[in-house]
Amino acid sequence: MMYSSRMKVQVHFQVYIQKLVRSDKFKTGKDKYVEKNVIYEDNRDILIGRIPVMVRSELCWMNGVEKR
Repeated sequence: MMYSSRMKVQVHFQVYIQKLVRSDKFKTGKDKYVEKNVIYEDNRDILIGRIPVMVRSELCWMNGVEKR
């Protein structure tokens, strides 16, 4: 007998635009730097598959239970 367990991945993603900005070299030490303007940001749990769990394996919660 077999059961399966879901495998999920938590993903964080951003959609953004990079913009080259001139800066004050005296304050930052750099002539130019890249600024990131975030347009959209989201976190999601994505189901990527199922892992089979054998009943008599150590991963199964029924391991060690006696038959009636």
